[in-house]
Amino acid sequence: AYTGSVAVLSSPEKGRAVSLLPTALIILLPVERLRTRLGEILSRFDEIGREQLPAGIHFITGPSRSSDIENDLTIGVHGPGIVYTLLVG
Repeated sequence: AYTGSVAVLSSPEKGRAVSLLPTALIILLPVERLRTRLGEILSRFDEIGREQLPAGIHFITGPSRSSDIENDLTIGVHGPGIVYTLLVG
């Protein structure tokens, strides 16, 4: 909640590329899954153990920002260009 990031996990039913494909990402998030700090999310991964971790854990905050050696900024190269999160409940 502090950073506005959303954690998206891969699974056998959805691959790692799912976080990179959409140009606009709309997330429906139940309020009971809302966490305040990153540590609250990371402690859950620690609890399940290394063997049970998914192949991909993506923290999405918004469009990526990339610049070349001349400082030409490009936004939205990787992942969605627009991110909306709707809290449900």
